Amino acid sequence: MVSDESIKSKILSNSVFAVSKSGTVSLQISSSNIPSIIIYKLNFINFMIFKMLVNVKFANIINIINNREVIPELLQNECNAEEIYRSVIYLLKNPALLKKQLLDCSKTLEGIRSKTSSSEEASSVLRNYLSQSF
Repeated sequence: MVSDESIKSKILSNSVFAVSKSGTVSLQISSSNIPSIIIYKLNFINFMIFKMLVNVKFANIINIINNREVIPELLQNECNAEEIYRSVIYLLKNPALLKKQLLDCSKTLEGIRSKTSSSEEASSVLRNYLSQSF
């Protein structure tokens, strides 16, 4: 795992494909226009607790937003070396699938991307709230 943002940016700028866990890094990968797959494996007890508490089909936010698998996910039993290898090779040999994934990710990110910074958004919400309160 790379935590230094400048190192992460350099790695992403030189990447042609990524295998990542679900989370913020998968959004960074998608924002960098890099095709990917998502892998994730919880221990059995945590997985059962998660399944009882959370009713979602997907682990990745892009897939959740689209309610379909835009980025392939290998979860639990599918998250093994053989499946990961097979999925990466399949996608790399099918550029049309990679292109579709990048296009779908780009559209999704454009739809959720804020036009202003988070501090400007917070400031606007507070101004609106305070002007209504007084």
